[in-house]
Amino acid sequence: MGIVFWKLVEAQRNSLPEDEKAKRGSTIVYVSLMLFNPLVIGMPTRGSNDNIITLLVFLAIFFVLKKQYIIGGILYGLSVHFKIYPIIYCFVFYFFIDMDRKLIAEGKTLQAISSLKGFFTKDRLVFTFFSAGTFIGLTGLFYYIYGYEFLYESYLYHFIRKDHRHNNSVYFYMIY
Repeated sequence: MGIVFWKLVEAQRNSLPEDEKAKRGSTIVYVSLMLFNPLVIGMPTRGSNDNIITLLVFLAIFFVLKKQYIIGGILYGLSVHFKIYPIIYCFVFYFFIDMDRKLIAEGKTLQAISSLKGFFTKDRLVFTFFSAGTFIGLTGLFYYIYGYEFLYESYLYHFIRKDHRHNNSVYFYMIY
């Protein structure tokens, strides 16, 4: 995950104008803060796969920044299939692709979202098709293999659960 995060920070740093570029030391600081965060280190010890999901989302961001929307969409769809919560990033991905950065710099965010090319652009639709296709395809495959039990345990259980200990809250250990 550190290598992917390093490449993300470096790519953003290199895309800045020469007078606004951050120093290389700031990349080390950002990556270190991510890698040595106690939650990032501690969560896998409890059996959480959130680091894998974070890696998949970072890889999706990396490929979207490289304008490789098919690979980015597949990785994003895979991350949503692993755990449903990355679905909250779908609007961010959609609006980031083909947005007008000049209008954002001028403070006209609503106009920038729809972009000069329109609201439904080819790149946005490609990313959406591949991310939704990956998620739906994997869900269909696992439903075919495991049946209703897969749907219930993966998605439906979260609507009816009463387990207050099923989270990563700062109060998690005080409940026991």
